[in-house]
Amino acid sequence: MTLDEVDRVLERLGADSDRMAERLVRLDGHQGHRLLDSASLTADNQRRWAAAKVATAALWANFEAYRSALAQARTLRGQRQRLSDADLAKLASLLGGRSVELPADDRSLSPEWVSFDELTSRMNDDYATVIALVTRAADAWSTLAHRLDPPTALLGTARSTAGELGMADDAELVAVADGLARLQHQLGSADPLVEHPDLDGALRAIAARLDRVVERLATVQRLKAGYPEQRDALVERIAQVEAAERDAADLHGTVRAKIAAAGPAPAPGAAAALRTGVVELDELHDGQEWTLLARRFERLDAQVADARAAAVASREGLQQLLDRRAELRGRLAAYRAKAGRLGHGEDDTLRELHRRAHDLLWAAPCDLAAATRALNGYQQAVLVATGQQRGEVAQ
Repeated sequence: MTLDEVDRVLERLGADSDRMAERLVRLDGHQGHRLLDSASLTADNQRRWAAAKVATAALWANFEAYRSALAQARTLRGQRQRLSDADLAKLASLLGGRSVELPADDRSLSPEWVSFDELTSRMNDDYATVIALVTRAADAWSTLAHRLDPPTALLGTARSTAGELGMADDAELVAVADGLARLQHQLGSADPLVEHPDLDGALRAIAARLDRVVERLATVQRLKAGYPEQRDALVERIAQVEAAERDAADLHGTVRAKIAAAGPAPAPGAAAALRTGVVELDELHDGQEWTLLARRFERLDAQVADARAAAVASREGLQQLLDRRAELRGRLAAYRAKAGRLGHGEDDTLRELHRRAHDLLWAAPCDLAAATRALNGYQQAVLVATGQQRGEVAQ
């Protein structure tokens, strides 16, 4: 080597040394390193981590050997402008040959001699293996840990809201907070190198439970801020229930006189019971029983919706009976017209079948089942008499 070549090699080896020093410092401070040291690892992962820690220790030992040999070469180079041929030859051998002494390990009682480049390649490979393991552990842990961020932030907001409402000791909120804390503790000791469906499922359950708490707190907050308006809206819906019940009762009287299968009258009184519920809500509001008020309000609101739906369904069912009778009457008239149009208007059999179906459909009250059977018979007879295939029959 020339002196210039020696200096270039020393510069390259120095850069390699600085780069490896930065890597080793980064490896020692890596989050995955700390996670794997504190986690309850599976047997396989314990062996992998133990091997990685041996490799890390070897990295430091090899790095010290590298630096020591490099320092020796730098000392020999010194600050001189010229070197003797003997010194140049020694430097060339030191920089290009197997001049780095590695400490003996468990597999060998004698030290190993390698070149700078060989040792750099070995350290690069060992570093890549160890950093891949700790990075995988950190990434997997962070992925799961970051899923705790939204519920943790939401829990903080819920606690603040609960405090404003005087509900800081709400049992459900306390239970969610405890559950989230336990989950965080479990995550801290979990093996980051394996899947954790149990933690994942527990997190989803905690998040769903927290959502219900937040929704309830929001309901309480809305009630506390605007109870009069929400109460008035509820009372208005109860009035709609009463009107629907009244319509159903009035229609039932009409249908019962016209249809034999009208059934019992709709049960009255739902609106009155609902109004009693509003009185109870007022008492809870006056007593500032916010949690109980929210639950009772929600329950009463659902009862109002159910009662209105039941009253509307009752009226619709009654109306369907009248509509069915009208449909059957219309079909009877249509088939009578058809028989007449095809020259069978004076057929005695058809006239008798028509009369029987007509009497049943215009009877008060009307037996819809018997009328339907009579209409079916008349309809089929018309089709046969007119030489047509079996057509539609009344259902």
